[in-house]
Amino acid sequence: DSRGWSYYTEEDYDLFYPGYGDSWPSFYGATGMTYEQAGGGKAGVVLEREGMEPLTLTGRVRHHLLAAMTTIETAAERRRERLADFAAFWSPATRIMPGAPAAYLVPPSRAAGDLAALLARQGIQVDTLDAAVAVSSLTPYPGVQPLADSLPSGTLLLRSDQPLGRYLAALMSPGEAPPDTSLFYDITGWALPFLYDVPAYRAARGPAVATAGWQPPRPGVPSLGADAKTVAFVWDYAAPEDVLAAARLQAVGYRVQVAERALDLEGKRRRPGTFILPVSQPDSVAGPPAELERAITSAGTRPSAVSSFHTASGVDLGSGHVRTLRTARVALVGGPAVHPASLGAARLLIERESGVDVDVIRLEDLAAAPATGPDSLDGRGREPLDLAAYSAIVLPDGPGADAYASALGHTGRERLADYIDAGGTLIGVRAGAAYLAVGESGLTEIELVEEPHATEDERRAPRAEREAGEERQRIPGTLLAAVVDTTSTLGYGFPDGAAAVMAREPVELALADGGNAWLYADLDPLAGYLPPAARERLPGTPYAVLAERGRGHVVLFADDPAFRGIMHALKKLYLNAVLLVPGS
Repeated sequence: DSRGWSYYTEEDYDLFYPGYGDSWPSFYGATGMTYEQAGGGKAGVVLEREGMEPLTLTGRVRHHLLAAMTTIETAAERRRERLADFAAFWSPATRIMPGAPAAYLVPPSRAAGDLAALLARQGIQVDTLDAAVAVSSLTPYPGVQPLADSLPSGTLLLRSDQPLGRYLAALMSPGEAPPDTSLFYDITGWALPFLYDVPAYRAARGPAVATAGWQPPRPGVPSLGADAKTVAFVWDYAAPEDVLAAARLQAVGYRVQVAERALDLEGKRRRPGTFILPVSQPDSVAGPPAELERAITSAGTRPSAVSSFHTASGVDLGSGHVRTLRTARVALVGGPAVHPASLGAARLLIERESGVDVDVIRLEDLAAAPATGPDSLDGRGREPLDLAAYSAIVLPDGPGADAYASALGHTGRERLADYIDAGGTLIGVRAGAAYLAVGESGLTEIELVEEPHATEDERRAPRAEREAGEERQRIPGTLLAAVVDTTSTLGYGFPDGAAAVMAREPVELALADGGNAWLYADLDPLAGYLPPAARERLPGTPYAVLAERGRGHVVLFADDPAFRGIMHALKKLYLNAVLLVPGS
């Protein structure tokens, strides 16, 4: 005000999501606040504004500096009040969020261990039970079907009565979202048990058993029981580490296989998606079972040694339904039709976390004429782009299908068609999936669901009323249940046939003639708010489709499984598409 600089407050923003840069520190006693005058990615050095003075980068820095220094000066002037507020925040009397249970319990698993590590890194106290507790005294999370009468020793115990109890409640509780999506700036559902796909329970009273502080698992090399009779090593697919171990071994020359059918092997039922490493390997990596044992365990999984290719039931290990994986090399498409956040999330998962070879290729290169001439890559002074070198190509989310169509043009579309027909895997994420539909590129026979037409009353309504009505119908980032086809390649690693997905204005796909691997379940939201019209419209429609074309496949995701890297359980889905879909 003293400088005459205009500003506004609160409009279009909230503090509902605990992951903001101001809400997160608020849970630690800080005074969270955000000042923002960035102008977005298009502002650059100078942002031209119609009817106003240009907004320069220097001016924006000056405005931010003044706001920050004024905040510091105000805090210093009122330091006694600030320190008193900070001390009151940590008072034991205010630790437990109203309505929160006494404790949360999560049965032990690798995913539960990952969840515990995440919470512990943020200072939340995580304990484990030293004895079993009865499930009958606990309240399961929505969608959790108790599989036993008790939770075993080693179950995670998260007590609400701890210094960060309010933050724990914000992370673990599905929460009640206000029924008006126009109030939300960001996502409305994020309960961690659903993000990690772990069963969880709420306890009205703390379990009356001894507990101990959670400790990270110590790395060790399990004994596989390998000997001269060993013909193969086998491991189940339960966590991302299992499929990544297969990819790492395949990348260095080992021949890794995956079973497309269930089988009974040495007294254990194994589901589709089971990985197999035969002892017989190419000369470059061949060796005795003991060497293979070391290679497998160093890759990060826990297999078993088996002494026969014959199984008690189901397919044998030498069946045609046991296929060898392709060595993965993935291309992520980037350019003006791609949201950087979607590209970045995919690259973080596939390259940084998984160690899979990734190239980022330009849309303009994909659309360039393959021959010589001014419009070819050769004419632009760049190497030709050989799509056949990639096992999978990903079209990340972006502004819309039209942006992809404009950027790729006829040449890009035809090159992608040839790539798929020759045995490649093309993956479309949200806007990328919309581009692959019938009415857009026609690279698949999958159709988009038509948006409902406005009624006469809606068309007659004043503009502000129409816009408010449209805003209230958007899906703001809601956790929904999905039904998973565990026999589909996209369903490997999800043995329960269910998972949680994030819906953020997803592309609405019509049911395909086949390959509807993931469908939205006919259940109420697991966490967050869903408009009534969407609650009626989404159930039974696809979240993920695996379609065949020529010798290759096309994968369509209605929304982004890698969104912000927070959907821990959906890493398996994305990796299934990138690493496991068959091709030539």
